Amino acid sequence: MEIVKFDKYYSKLKSKKFTTIRNHYKNIKLGYIVECRVTSKNGREDIIFHARLRKIKVQSFWLIDNEILAKDLDLHYDPVEMYVCLDDAVEAMREYYPDFKGDDNVFIYYFERE
Repeated sequence: MEIVKFDKYYSKLKSKKFTTIRNHYKNIKLGYIVECRVTSKNGREDIIFHARLRKIKVQSFWLIDNEILAKDLDLHYDPVEMYVCLDDAVEAMREYYPDFKGDDNVFIYYFERE
């Protein structure tokens, strides 16, 4: 079983359906179930749930829907203006991928909790 790791328990992980943005391809086939893990405070990895991969989308980062960016990167989202600061989003991605640029293509993985 493939493993998808998260460095903290993001609020998106409470939803039945959620996404994760990665700058690399994970070899997971559509329909497969993965083990989702969050690193706990003491450094152990705790399995929290299983999820099925429903969709993979390759897209330029700056074209990603603002709502997905906000949920995935845990950023402020103004629902009235429907706006996320792209500079904040790029900085959030650089926490994981130091050489990341706003015009890079990324993989958006769409999961559904089992």
